[in-house]
Amino acid sequence: MWQAFRQFKSYPLQSVLIVLAIALGVAVVTMVAASLQASNAQSVEQQEQLWSREMRLQSKKNDWAAFYQGGRPIPVREVGLATDEKVVLSLDDLASAKEAAPLVDYAYLNEWSSLSKTLEDGSTVDLSINSATADYAGAARLKVIKGGLPSEADYAEQRKVIVLSQRDLEQLGLDESIVGQTLEFMGFDGSPTEYTVLGILEEPEQDFGGQEGNSLVPYSPPPWDGGEPRELLFAVENPDDVDAARDQLATFASRTWGERVSVSSNQWNDEGQLRLMNLVIAAFASTALAAAALNIMNLMLARVLKRSHDIGIQRSLGATANTIVWRFLSEALVLGVLGGLLGVVAGYGLYRIYNNYQQTYYGEAFGFVPTTFSPLAALIGFAVALAVSLIFGLYPAVRASKLRIIEALRGV
Repeated sequence: MWQAFRQFKSYPLQSVLIVLAIALGVAVVTMVAASLQASNAQSVEQQEQLWSREMRLQSKKNDWAAFYQGGRPIPVREVGLATDEKVVLSLDDLASAKEAAPLVDYAYLNEWSSLSKTLEDGSTVDLSINSATADYAGAARLKVIKGGLPSEADYAEQRKVIVLSQRDLEQLGLDESIVGQTLEFMGFDGSPTEYTVLGILEEPEQDFGGQEGNSLVPYSPPPWDGGEPRELLFAVENPDDVDAARDQLATFASRTWGERVSVSSNQWNDEGQLRLMNLVIAAFASTALAAAALNIMNLMLARVLKRSHDIGIQRSLGATANTIVWRFLSEALVLGVLGGLLGVVAGYGLYRIYNNYQQTYYGEAFGFVPTTFSPLAALIGFAVALAVSLIFGLYPAVRASKLRIIEALRGV
């Protein structure tokens, strides 16, 4: 083994090039292994979010005809949109669909809405609101840090009560003492309405582009589409049930409305994108590793040719073919260890850069979760370094052992 270290000193340029080639491949593999683990962990987090466990049933002829100008709703026929084939959905349809789909845990309506409030300094704060029926709170796994959620009576009577998100609480410049008091807000039509604050929502750990961070009020018909629900929403507690539950809903919808409605979910697309991303990353890593491996083998072969005279002397002094093979393999192993250590450090640095970039540009908008560098990724990278150095160092070592003494001494 010490002979291997001495050869490193004797042939510094070749040794450095081999170490750098190994380090390059290992750095890519280490980063890719860490990134794949992070993306898979991120996928698990995303699957637990409501939008990934949620399904929606809506009319294919859904005009989303919420045209609101000057505080006045404009019926769809006034803007020339055909509604003859549109399916009008209702709360009764929501209950029937849930009954027909046993795997569905929650069935609800949830309309995005907005309330505004003028503060004492004259500025206006606009709040994003979930106007939802009772099952939404369970589906979104909402929790309160003070107060409570709307009661069944609040939902049934569509009472003017509100559960504020921490984000909206901060925008309004209020604290938790506001629970139990009333606040005046302006609605879409510009008229003031008083809401009793029932509680303060706990900030969701993750909100991957969803609405779990919005304030909550009991559902009331929206001032568009004639007050009709645009879609019926359903959710499961276990993400693995999404496909089967969607099929149950699709069967019910087809039996009830034929081809005039659609049932959709987000989960399949998410998993497909994750598989595609993993394949692209793995292909990139494989290409980089293959290039590094070929460079290693070429450099090792050049090393053998350059040392053919030394090999001839060793053979003439009684060194066996196995001894020659072991010497070259031990050199490859030492170079692999050095390249592996350097590659793991470089891979860790690249992963930190990637992780920080993702968190900076996507963290707030998409709930990116920063992950710690996995020791498994470092172990994989180091193991790859040893394997590549030994495998691609074997052929040059065997070739060196088969050199004839006379030819080796001549430097052929």
